[in-house]
Amino acid sequence: MQNIGGIPLGQNKSVQIVRIGDRLLVVGVGENIALLDEIRDEDEIERILNQKDEQTSSADWLQKLKSMKRTPEKDINIYDTLNDHLEDVDREKTKDVERLGVRR
Repeated sequence: MQNIGGIPLGQNKSVQIVRIGDRLLVVGVGENIALLDEIRDEDEIERILNQKDEQTSSADWLQKLKSMKRTPEKDINIYDTLNDHLEDVDREKTKDVERLGVRR
């Protein structure tokens, strides 16, 4: 038995694809577990299994995300970029107001 993957649908609710032997089952998980469908198409099964092999598992991805360091330089660069853009907008607005002869 192997969990191929799933999609969260809300708090403690998801749809999962589970491999049991050669069968792929689509199950709903919540207060209860319910069989929603069985994937029978061989090409679809192969595609799903190949995709699973190519993807990084959620646990690996979460670990990589946690290991990333957030540096103050990155925050400053984002702030500076936004600030520069807002200053450009303000300059353009001032030019437009002057061009139209509107008094403030």
